[in-house]
Amino acid sequence: MELLQLHYFRTVAQLEHMTKAAEQLRIAQPALSKTIARLEEDLGVPLFRRNGRQIRLNEYGRSFLQRVELVLSTLEEGRRELEDMAGLNQGRIEIAIQDPDRIGEPLKLFSKKYPNAKFGIIQATHHEMESLLNEDRIDYCMSSLPIAASDIQSEYLTKEIINLALPPNHPFSDRDRLQLSEVKQEHFVGYKETHALYHIQNEFCRKSGISPNFVCRVDEPSMLLKMVEAGIGVAFVSSCIRDWSPQVQLVSIVDEHSKALFRLTWHKNRYLSKAALAFKQFLIDYYMQGVNLNEKLEDRWQNEEKISSSR
Repeated sequence: MELLQLHYFRTVAQLEHMTKAAEQLRIAQPALSKTIARLEEDLGVPLFRRNGRQIRLNEYGRSFLQRVELVLSTLEEGRRELEDMAGLNQGRIEIAIQDPDRIGEPLKLFSKKYPNAKFGIIQATHHEMESLLNEDRIDYCMSSLPIAASDIQSEYLTKEIINLALPPNHPFSDRDRLQLSEVKQEHFVGYKETHALYHIQNEFCRKSGISPNFVCRVDEPSMLLKMVEAGIGVAFVSSCIRDWSPQVQLVSIVDEHSKALFRLTWHKNRYLSKAALAFKQFLIDYYMQGVNLNEKLEDRWQNEEKISSSR
């Protein structure tokens, strides 16, 4: 039994498709099929159920995969420990996030400080992040939705304020802030279920007592803002978005539920390299500056609201 066989087996087991696995491993499919066949011959049992082109793990394969994952994970941790011995600059940091643009600036600043540190960025849904953490394939995930598990740890990074994006020449375009109830009859553009803000905005609307009429749903913030600019409807957008069309007006929502916590999450049993630990502290320090700014803005809005109510 060879290490390469185990690596190939895990990829085939994850994809349950020989052609796709061969493409991902960048080898010829016949060579991959022969490698898996030799592994099954060495073990003395079949690992897959085959039906034409379909391939599925059988009970032997599922049991063996658990052991293979443990072996490969242990070897990967050993490799990372050796990288640590070579110094902080040699570490590799694996991160899963839904919108990679959100960490563009901190990545740039961290890379200036540690130019040899390497990053692996995975764009993933919230559900995929849970799987990546549980499979020990990433160091951190960054999300506005919590991942609840006894072996998962999180660090609060910043409080995101949810704003309302208005189309050009909207009647409320001259407003700085508004109550959500004022736009409950509007058409809304929203995110699809795979986006974290989908769940956040649903909970936000439920607590605020409105049921928005979503006429369009998209995957990316850039497309969301294009739909707003085109006059399709209004939309909830996070305060973390930095690039939007000057034709789109962002208005603050004064409802108390219009906030979400942005978190850094990791598996407490995963080995974290010196580079990964340094990056975690760097992110906490970086976002803390933004937290202070957001809290100052929020305090200002609340004070203005109190003054306005007392008049």
